[in-house]
Amino acid sequence: LKAVTQFPMETAESIGLLKVDFLGLSTLTILRKACDLIAQHQGIRYTMANIPYRHDDPRLTDQQVEMLDDAFAMMGRGETVGVFQVESPGMQSMLRGMRPTKFENIVAGISLYRPGPMDFIPHYNERLHGREEVPYLHNKLEPILKETFGIIVYQEQIMQIAGQLFGYALGEADLMRKAVSKKKEADLLKHRKIFLERGPEHEVDEETADKIFEEIKFFANYGFNKAHASDYAVITVQTAFLKCQYPEEYMTALLCVQFDDSAKVATFLEECRRLNIPILPPDINYSQLDFDIETMPDGRRGIRFGMAAIKNAGVAALQHIIDCRNENGRFESLEDFCHQVDLRAVGKRALESLIKVGAVPFGDRDALHESLDRIVGFSTEYHKAQEVGQMSLFGGDMGVDEETLYIPPAKDPVRPRDMLGWEKELLGLYVTGRPVDRHRDKFAAMSNLHVVNDLKANAEAMHEKPVRVAGEIVSLRKIITRTNTQMAILQVEDWHETAGTIEVVLFPRTWDKVVDYFEEHHQRQPVESDLVVVNGVFDISRGDPQIKADMVDDQFQVMTPEDIAALADQQERDLAWRHEPDLPAAVTNADESPFLFDEETGELAQDAPEPEPAPVADVVPASYSPNSPSIEPQFGASDEVVEEDAAQETAANGSSAQNGHNGHIEMTFDDDPADDEPAPAWTEEIRLDDGDENPFADIDNRGMIHRHITVQFPRSNDAEKDRRRLRRLHNLLIKYPGTDTFDIRLTGKPRDITISYPQQTTGFCQDLLTDLERIVGEENVIIIEDEPHIQDAS
Repeated sequence: LKAVTQFPMETAESIGLLKVDFLGLSTLTILRKACDLIAQHQGIRYTMANIPYRHDDPRLTDQQVEMLDDAFAMMGRGETVGVFQVESPGMQSMLRGMRPTKFENIVAGISLYRPGPMDFIPHYNERLHGREEVPYLHNKLEPILKETFGIIVYQEQIMQIAGQLFGYALGEADLMRKAVSKKKEADLLKHRKIFLERGPEHEVDEETADKIFEEIKFFANYGFNKAHASDYAVITVQTAFLKCQYPEEYMTALLCVQFDDSAKVATFLEECRRLNIPILPPDINYSQLDFDIETMPDGRRGIRFGMAAIKNAGVAALQHIIDCRNENGRFESLEDFCHQVDLRAVGKRALESLIKVGAVPFGDRDALHESLDRIVGFSTEYHKAQEVGQMSLFGGDMGVDEETLYIPPAKDPVRPRDMLGWEKELLGLYVTGRPVDRHRDKFAAMSNLHVVNDLKANAEAMHEKPVRVAGEIVSLRKIITRTNTQMAILQVEDWHETAGTIEVVLFPRTWDKVVDYFEEHHQRQPVESDLVVVNGVFDISRGDPQIKADMVDDQFQVMTPEDIAALADQQERDLAWRHEPDLPAAVTNADESPFLFDEETGELAQDAPEPEPAPVADVVPASYSPNSPSIEPQFGASDEVVEEDAAQETAANGSSAQNGHNGHIEMTFDDDPADDEPAPAWTEEIRLDDGDENPFADIDNRGMIHRHITVQFPRSNDAEKDRRRLRRLHNLLIKYPGTDTFDIRLTGKPRDITISYPQQTTGFCQDLLTDLERIVGEENVIIIEDEPHIQDAS
């Protein structure tokens, strides 16, 4: 698309032009793929026009109504992994409380799950089920707010209230909604005056009119367009319907579309296991490029791994194998495979990957891997002979000795654990088994263990309860806190066959205990692939389920009921995590964390040495720093130039710590040399440079909501224009005083780069949000809210 105007959005809108946002949704591709699979395997043709989503559709048969009821019941259980818009833990929790039964409930849920209105979700759910009376400030509000149980949810409701209770024309009401949402004092006074003046004319007294205006002020800031929410809700219910009624086809479609995202693939495969859908490993005799549905000998339908998900295996090479199989039938032996497939077209690297993941079913993987050159050479000689017509009278291949394909046993046998490592490396997850499987009997005997998926299914009931989970550490990241201590975040995959994963948080005191234990028993720190038992407390206060660990070790002894009771009592008395510094809300993502660390090594971007970590720069509000630089990364150049120039440009004012991994640049600034004391965390008093007046001096920061703002900056082809926009963006962020953190993510070619400003802060407000959206667009401003940090006054 080309720009059709160079005027600001508001100016263009004021003369009647229409602003349209076009969103690309991969979910639409998933829907189409699922419908194609259903037609192929079930003989039923679905399109977006006939997938059921509301009960009052006259086209629905009684059977389809029952099927739709099942889909709503599934959403009411929170079983929405892979369902559009409602797959996050927070949304799942909301749905379990709501137990939706009709389309309008989903529309309201999507609209309410936003900053501000989400506080009213419990009231909506209670009123929906008749456990709370529905209050109305005026009886004329009932027909407008009845469907949302007295809560203003949609922008259209604000316009209806202005029109029906205060005599606004529709155009005037829309202008009022926009004016109120921008919170400009002059506009607020103007419309409040209109409400108070016109209210009595429409049987609304001044006091009630003022209360209604106050409610509108609050919801206008976050109100959702009902038409927009309804469009999203249609896709939500349709994806839920397909998942509920055709789980194999829908999960296969999800895997096909998201095959290159190993984290999502792992999540979807975990959901397949929960749904009892077998996952079949990649196989050159059965796999297609994409994931596909396959009927097993016992009649069950499983999902066969697609070969395109294998790393280092190109699509052209894999398609050549599939074409040969389709033309001549399945490969009967390794020799047949080499005769049918010219391995020169496949390549040694691709064949090696196929062997490592077990996709070549003609011998042991380690033996095939050692004989890789022999196999490629055999196929090459055979096809060269064919090209020159070197065939024997008896149909054999002259010049090609069949015995050269003899595959001897491996000289250096590969351990099963290492073969699973091959799968993890090339597929992003284990397929044929898991390292923890060899200890399954031992874990099964530990009857006091919790199953991760059971914990997640009963998240509300288990919140803040002592739990014990055993499994494998699949990822481990170390983080340096602002008090210069080290903590860690683990992802642990459950030993149970459902293979659920959960995040485990080890605050500094706990991490020190765990390190001491491993160094005493293993002469090293814990690492990925370690099998461990986690004792801690289950927590959902941050949305995603976590375990806040009290101890992590590899003591797999069976505990008696007395041991379990003693552990629970100890954890109740000594919940160490309650007294540790609070964890940033987005600590699971390096790009969103105030602490920068390398995803591969788990170390800080500053390459903090072990065991003495490097200090992290103090956090000082940029708006009060006299030397705050203007950061201007170079545009239209290579990644290296961007990072190098950004570093050089800040060198005069401070220091730059860069993380080459994931294109992450950290901008830091030298401490005030006159200040010997380290700066406190954001929850404490903010340190200012000498001579600066502290506007926060009278503010108690305890209980404040902390936000992290990520601004995505799409690069254009005009480097100079991008520099000006970036400078404007940076200056805008530091213009608003506050304690919220921010970063800017440059998107587009050659690759995405995130610039962090750990020493600069901003103050989130509606004006800032409006200004940011004006520069980069609403979809490019991401706000992550942390919970209030309450500090004990004692």
